[in-house]
Amino acid sequence: MNLSTRLAGAMVLLVLLTVAAVGALTYRSIEASVLPGELDRVGAHAHTVSAELRAYTRGARADIRAFRAAVALDGMIRAHIAGGVDPQGGRTEAQWREGLADRFMAELVAKPSYLQFRVIGVADGGREILRVDRSGAGGSVRRVPDAELQRRGTRDFFTQTTALPTGEIYVSRIDLNQTNGVIAEPHVPVMRVATPVRLSNGDVFGILVINVDLSSVFASIEGAAQRGRRVYVVDKDGNYLAHPDERREFGFLLGHPYRWQEDLPELATALGTREDGAALVRDASGAAVGAAMATVRLADGPPVAVIETLPYDMLMAPAIAVRRTSLIAAVLAAACAIVLAALLARSLTRPLTAMTKAIEGF
Repeated sequence: MNLSTRLAGAMVLLVLLTVAAVGALTYRSIEASVLPGELDRVGAHAHTVSAELRAYTRGARADIRAFRAAVALDGMIRAHIAGGVDPQGGRTEAQWREGLADRFMAELVAKPSYLQFRVIGVADGGREILRVDRSGAGGSVRRVPDAELQRRGTRDFFTQTTALPTGEIYVSRIDLNQTNGVIAEPHVPVMRVATPVRLSNGDVFGILVINVDLSSVFASIEGAAQRGRRVYVVDKDGNYLAHPDERREFGFLLGHPYRWQEDLPELATALGTREDGAALVRDASGAAVGAAMATVRLADGPPVAVIETLPYDMLMAPAIAVRRTSLIAAVLAAACAIVLAALLARSLTRPLTAMTKAIEGF
């Protein structure tokens, strides 16, 4: 290798090293400044989704309290206790029940988020006294015939609600709707909001229950996750309630539980005991993602959390754009350096070559 080639190579190498060092330092600087802000954006979006969930279920507590004070409910209870006729107005229990059913049906028509309204008595194994739901033709609202009313006395929501003091409200964990003790198909995620119904002497007559249907809000949340962004809803134990892969939803009820801590172990470590936060972590496959959690209590019930993840490439798009620009600049600089180094090396070595030839001739 002659002197001209060595000089040209050294010049090109120097240019490449300089461009690479400047690009790396610039990328690290931008990454350090951009990453916290982008993680905050992921966390803010997770909080927005959790607020959407809270708003969707907010009215259930107010409605259950309002219906507990309904005149028709009190009249039906008086007629039931009196043997079928209300001693205060002469209306029959059936008439009071019909009026209450009409109110329940109007409420379901006005509020698509409600799946069922029920009055369940403590007598006869916790048998339903009145149920209005969406089991009619094409999902229409209907009053369920007496022959189809079910016993619910052994269900957790029934036993826990009947044990509450007057005026208290029970909110269940989110699970799947059941019919006659069997998970209904297709799966419908529900949350039950209930309150005890007591007689004037303080004895428990039964409970009033609203089943809130969460399928539409879960579908809305999953549909909003685009371009690599993924959103999950999990319960306090970490079980998936909403997941882009439906097979991983409600696994704890279907015999194959899936928990977010298994898919995002580094996030679980980063958060510790906190209910909210964001961090750059690796998922179970080893891919880097920005992940955030926001916890909310729906209708002041058990906590659920919204988890959102965004791939590192999307999270750091500005810094990656700078890195790409630096690579292009390095290629262009190298090309220019090769041309200039060749010309410069030749001009520098020409006198030395002439001197060498002269000395050799001498």
